[in-house]
Amino acid sequence: MPSISNRLLLCILSAILVGSTTLTASTLDVVVDVVQLKGTNDETRWELHYSIPDTSLSYQLTSSGYRAVAELYLTIVTAYGDSLYDAWSIETESLERNPQHAGYLTGIRRLSLRPGQYSVTFAVHDRHDTTRRMTSSFQSTVRNFGRTVSMSDVVFTRKGDASDTSFKRGDLVILPNPRHECIGDDPALDFYFEVYDVNKYGVDTVLLEFRLHDYVNENVTQSYVKWGINKDIIGRRFTLPVPTFPSGVYKLVTVLRSYRDSVELFTAEDRFYILNPTRPPEGRVLVSDEERFIVSEWYAMSPERTELQMQLAAIIASPLERVSMEKLTDTRSRQRFLYRFWGSRDPDPTTEINEALMDFRLRFERANAQYRNGQYVEGWKTDRGRILLKYGTPTQIDRFVQTLDTRPYETWYYQSVQGGAYFHFVDWQNTQNHQLVHSTAMGEIRNDNWYEQFAKAYSPDPFNPDRLKPNQR
Repeated sequence: MPSISNRLLLCILSAILVGSTTLTASTLDVVVDVVQLKGTNDETRWELHYSIPDTSLSYQLTSSGYRAVAELYLTIVTAYGDSLYDAWSIETESLERNPQHAGYLTGIRRLSLRPGQYSVTFAVHDRHDTTRRMTSSFQSTVRNFGRTVSMSDVVFTRKGDASDTSFKRGDLVILPNPRHECIGDDPALDFYFEVYDVNKYGVDTVLLEFRLHDYVNENVTQSYVKWGINKDIIGRRFTLPVPTFPSGVYKLVTVLRSYRDSVELFTAEDRFYILNPTRPPEGRVLVSDEERFIVSEWYAMSPERTELQMQLAAIIASPLERVSMEKLTDTRSRQRFLYRFWGSRDPDPTTEINEALMDFRLRFERANAQYRNGQYVEGWKTDRGRILLKYGTPTQIDRFVQTLDTRPYETWYYQSVQGGAYFHFVDWQNTQNHQLVHSTAMGEIRNDNWYEQFAKAYSPDPFNPDRLKPNQR
């Protein structure tokens, strides 16, 4: 499963800046949101969503009234120096030279890009006032969706003209809301996303968990939606009412699970804003998240122990969390990640003990004590140690000693994993190191011929050592 993608939300002329943004002028209020979805032929659908208030532009008299025109320029440079360039314009009309705010000039620019790192420059010029212009430069890491279960970036949406086919996605017309704002005295959070390749793993129904966190990362509400999946690529629009929440910054956490066994497949996090005139922001005297981190065990942890804890966390981390972990280069950022990583898994934050962390550490000690061998001094690094850490204590373990016909092997069964999953470990080198050679669990090595190839005392081709490498896929 994954938690935050390489999502960019650039708020120009505001206090919230993500990425490296350079402004040549500060008179244009432009918000840019980069959204990524799975494409075809191993490419990614990279979309630039933009929003410009109609009052940010200057209006010029025409035969039919007053018109404002914005000229937009997009340049994308690959890691090899190749460039893509696009230019277009958008316009709006008014009966007045200085109209009242009525809406936003919103649009999408779509590209198909290969996964990798790109340099992006986006510029907006006011055609009628050359002093009003904006240039934003930032880096964009294009995701590799691959062929595993995944989810697109969340597209925040708004109500509008449903007949505008330029915003069509399948049978739906999805008008983007790049500002991620819910405005009004009865606001609702509208958004859209797609899920990919769930059917390939035998999952036909998923359970979506939506959690909303406030500005101090406290969970204020959660809801669930059951969703039948009948295609490799499927999208859907969702609405969450938020009328009782005070104005402020919030976070939407979306968790994609298998409905059958509640296995977590993917997780995404996105920030949004509520602007409710009837519910002003609330000030609370609270210990900040940073203050909690400073007094936690993670803050004082040595670099060596921090590195070990990162390796252990990677075993149970979601794919998206692992992507985030790979980008952490200094000890302090890793400590802060571990603090939040385990905090999000605490089943009861009101107690002083993190029960999930305690259970994990007990499994770690058990793995080191029971599965160490001549090859691995630390038992948690063995296949059995990793499976114990990742899935917990098996429901049943069947152990088979060496005979004239078979090598030593073990079969672990987990009743609570994906509706019932088996793990088969064989000590095929007779070193007391049982290696995982087959499992029915998603994401683990699969070899239906494991018994013939590894458990039998004599390989069908004993002179071919490549036949004796269970970790080859």
